[in-house]
This record gives sequence, C-alpha cells and structure tokens, in this order.
Amino acid sequence: MLNARLFQMMNEQLNQEFYSGYLYLAISSYYATEGLSGYAHWFKKQAGEELEHAMKFYDFIISSGRVVDFKAIEKPEQAAFNNLREPLQLSLAHEKKVTGNITTLYNTAKEIGNTSAASFLEWFVQEQQEEEENAQNNLTAYENCNFDIDCMKKLDRQLAAR
Repeated sequence: MLNARLFQMMNEQLNQEFYSGYLYLAISSYYATEGLSGYAHWFKKQAGEELEHAMKFYDFIISSGRVVDFKAIEKPEQAAFNNLREPLQLSLAHEKKVTGNITTLYNTAKEIGNTSAASFLEWFVQEQQEEEENAQNNLTAYENCNFDIDCMKKLDRQLAAR
C-alpha cells in the first residue's frame, strides 16, 4: 500500500500527465492552424501518449489499494504562440519539469523503502530520457532549418509519419 506522502505525489503526477496531454493538444491545435499538419499530428500523438502515462499511474494507485483523488486539470499556460519555435521550446521545458517530478517521486519511493513503487517508476525514469531527447531533437531540427521553407516542409512530413 502507498503511504500518504507517496499517494499524494502519485496523484499529483497523474494530474500532471493529464495536464501534459492538454498542453500537447494545445500545441497540436496551434500547429494545425498554422498549416503544419505534421507537427500537429506529432503533438496529438504525444498527447495520447501522455494520457497513457496517466493511466499507468491510475492503475498503479488502484492496484496499491488506494482510490484515485482526482483534481482539476489546469489549463495550459500558453495556447497562443508568437512563432513556430515557441511551442517547441515550451515542450522541452515542460519535459524537463516532468523529469524533475519523476526523479523526485522515484527518489521518494526509494527513500521510504517502497520497492514496488520504485520499480514501477523506473520505467518513467527511462521514458523521460526519451521524452526530453525527442523534445530537444524537434527543437534542434527546427532551428537547423533556419527558416528555409523546403526544410520546414520536409520536417513537417517526417513528423507526420509518427
């Protein structure tokens, strides 16, 4: 069973994963209105992945004998952007924040000796490495295009293939 502290932290992370889905849908919506359907597709898929992460936390909390404590999901802090780069920067910053949250959660589970929670969270530790790498790669690829329209179209097609 989860102790009160770990239970609260797991619930907060579940909420954060739902928020991540909202954020990525907001970014997807922005790129769709900008005519970049590949970027829109990539972030829509990413939103779905974040919802899958939330469900992993949901299942773990339930299997630990607790009832999920649902909280309101915060509105994404930014849904309108000044340029195509801003959502990519926001995505990277967000993934770094989530990595910090997961690391804290993992360390807490180890500290209190909850080996099943620590084992469960190891997957998320690895996943966050991938998430940060993908966010950084998307930003770097965009920056490397240096406003070249043909390069941007190529990136958009690549992201549509996800």
